[in-house]
Amino acid sequence: MGSAFIFLLIPLLFQFNSGECVGAIRRNYYSASCPRAEEIVKEQVTALYHKHGNTAISWIRNLFHDCAVKSCDASLLLEDANGIQSEKATSRSFGMRNFKYIETIKAALEKECPGTVSCADIVALSARDGALMLGGPYVAMKTGRRDGKQSYAAQVDTYIPNHNDTVSAVLSTFQAMGIDTQGAVALLGACNTHGEERTITRRTE
Repeated sequence: MGSAFIFLLIPLLFQFNSGECVGAIRRNYYSASCPRAEEIVKEQVTALYHKHGNTAISWIRNLFHDCAVKSCDASLLLEDANGIQSEKATSRSFGMRNFKYIETIKAALEKECPGTVSCADIVALSARDGALMLGGPYVAMKTGRRDGKQSYAAQVDTYIPNHNDTVSAVLSTFQAMGIDTQGAVALLGACNTHGEERTITRRTE
């Protein structure tokens, strides 16, 4: 992936770093309860990247899909239950993968600090470290997010572009979330480079 795409993605990490979250977030949230939390996440992300290179962009895409729909609360990871559709089962989440590796990271953290680090923070930190593996700079992430228990599948279509949307429709969707044209191009271009997302059909209205 070109370095230009990576550096355009960095502002998105900063944006989601301070976006709407469940819980009072701050830097070094786990400094007392789980001092090695961020180090463990980085170790796991690095190991998974070297074993399965396509995981890096998966982390970034996970953060976008999670935070774009309501809040950064890991609701993306919920499964279908009691007739309620999960966010990741919607058509707009087509091609999402590597969720099992979130469980890998979670398991490593549970060995160190049982019941301490939220999945929402794992999603955020793994995106940060995934960008780092792709050549981006280090971004200090706030932590302390709490995991949500409600699926927002019904709202996914509002926030996540469809694969056959026009370019202007895609840009309009992103701009409503505060993501400018360069950021949208970087996010979609980076995902397409790694073959993890449908290419948005390039047609005009």
